[in-house]
Amino acid sequence: MNGSSAGGAGGATAAAAAAAVAAFLRRVAPPPPFSEATAGAYRVLCLPAPDGETRLVALLAGEDGAVYAPAGDGPEAVLPALADALRGQRLRPTGTTLALRIPTAVSLAPPRPGRFTLWASAAYLAAGGADSAVWK
Repeated sequence: MNGSSAGGAGGATAAAAAAAVAAFLRRVAPPPPFSEATAGAYRVLCLPAPDGETRLVALLAGEDGAVYAPAGDGPEAVLPALADALRGQRLRPTGTTLALRIPTAVSLAPPRPGRFTLWASAAYLAAGGADSAVWK
């Protein structure tokens, strides 16, 4: 990862993304401009949207060793270098997806659907985590 790469949404650089992902996975407060929220049983890593008034969902986490990153255009559409930051934490995409309505309390915008791809650790996958999906 290149810490000097151009900032993405909220002005976050690759180094900032890596620091935020690492903090989020350790369950400590992420560095600014990132913030944490909850959506149901999921912890949510957010960052300011380009409009400066709403927030984008960068990651969802429900269990240790597994996070959900934005699908569709890929995690890079929300936060450049997010895929590299996840790989740096030894997580890899599994192809499993999750659809979830993002509440106003998280996004600061009207509720909207979101689609996410599971990124998991080898230990999570070995334990059968990706095969035993649980609705939360």
